Amino acid sequence: MRVSVIWLIIPALAGCDGPRKVPVSNLGPQAAIVLASHLRAGTREEYATPYLEQHGLKAGMKLGDSFGWSQFFPLTAHCSLGLDFRPKAFKTDGEWTDGLLNAAYIQSNLVNIVYINITNAP
Repeated sequence: MRVSVIWLIIPALAGCDGPRKVPVSNLGPQAAIVLASHLRAGTREEYATPYLEQHGLKAGMKLGDSFGWSQFFPLTAHCSLGLDFRPKAFKTDGEWTDGLLNAAYIQSNLVNIVYINITNAP
């Protein structure tokens, strides 16, 4: 019994290699504002995220539910660019699909410090 418990503990400890590092881009909040201001309200998530990644931002975590979610892009100066998405139609199965861009902002310490106007983008 002890041997089997040890074989269960070893793989668990192997995964404990310290805190995970979040991929931070080399861009600061000012550059992220310029990039995000080129997006339009209603832009599909599958177009917005690759556009930002092509210009140097690295997608971080997503938070939310099937009624709306946020995608964060870590920046320098301990800030992040947040994009809020809403689905075309609410799904009861919990899938986060068909997201349309609703808002963009710069966040620091969980506080929105800059709201980016995306409705009148070129």
